[in-house]
Amino acid sequence: DTRAGQNARLYIGGLSRWEIEFVAPAIAPTALNLSVSPSATVQAGAPLSIAVSGMGQPPFSYQWLKDGVAIPGATAATFKLAAATTGDAGTYSVIVSNSLGATTSGGIAVTVSEPTPPPEPPPRPLAYLSNLSVFSYIADPASAITLGYNVKAAAPKAIVLRALGPALARLGVADGVENPRLEAFDGAGAPLAENDDWLAADAEAFAAAGAFALTEASADAALALSVPAGSGTARARVTTTGSVLVELYDPAPTRESRIDNVSARARVGGGPRAMVVGVAVAGTGTARVLIRALGPHLAQFGVTLPLANPMLEVFDQDDTRIVENDDWDIALAPIFREAGATDLIEGSHDAAVVATVTAGRSYTIEVRRRDGASGDALIEIHVLR
Repeated sequence: DTRAGQNARLYIGGLSRWEIEFVAPAIAPTALNLSVSPSATVQAGAPLSIAVSGMGQPPFSYQWLKDGVAIPGATAATFKLAAATTGDAGTYSVIVSNSLGATTSGGIAVTVSEPTPPPEPPPRPLAYLSNLSVFSYIADPASAITLGYNVKAAAPKAIVLRALGPALARLGVADGVENPRLEAFDGAGAPLAENDDWLAADAEAFAAAGAFALTEASADAALALSVPAGSGTARARVTTTGSVLVELYDPAPTRESRIDNVSARARVGGGPRAMVVGVAVAGTGTARVLIRALGPHLAQFGVTLPLANPMLEVFDQDDTRIVENDDWDIALAPIFREAGATDLIEGSHDAAVVATVTAGRSYTIEVRRRDGASGDALIEIHVLR
């Protein structure tokens, strides 16, 4: 039996003279096979391993190729990638050599696909302030009602502003001022627009914003205008005493273009002479809002007659009181900073609350004097994101 690995003896004259061991002849590498792990198709970022096996006389040398071009440093029996990229896609082969020659393996095609991105979560519900209205009695024609707002947008935003006096008779208010005047300013105080008696051409803008129609040729004031991103103010002036309603409408609030903060300053008296603020909420879901009624805090800004002790109450559209406050709680100080609101002096008689409002509903905020004389109060509404 002369197969490799077998032995034989040679006998001469009946005596064993030599033992012969048969071995395989040394040959060049042959019958090379490639195996890839985990598979020939991997996602970008996944590991890849290609191994070669075959027959021949060791020791062996290796040189891996990609698309027929030698890969620098790839000289081991196994070619490995810790994290494949799309640039690693191609056909891989290997040259295996020993002292008797060299053999090139067949190629194995590797495909690297981009990882499938995780599905984007649905947009978080976002509620927006779509309307602010301030109702107040003006006992001194030299005073005014001022609205403030902050627009979050990349471009100018269309809004509607109105100062109503004669129109209040339709709402059952008998002492509406006769002829309010409306002025709008940007964040630097530069005038944007003004109006004494509203223009019939703006009636369509009123309807689009959801505002009720005005009687033709009434002496109410209104502005349909485009305002720049950032802060702005509107001021309603009067020449007689009486009640006035000042309104701010955002006809198209969106995630990318919205009003996040609003404020109103007016004189607050006793009994029915409270400042009443209405807020409408659009969008979806709910939003947390910080509401503050500031009186003593205004003194440091030069207000000569600040309301000494404002009382703040918030009602939903069903006239249910949802929250109230007389003197603010120091625990709200971090919320003030979150909202970008100014700090208050600890122990002051200003009022503040945090409430949750729901899209599609409206709310009423009343600011009254707790005790003492009448005075100016500033109500702020900050949307907390």
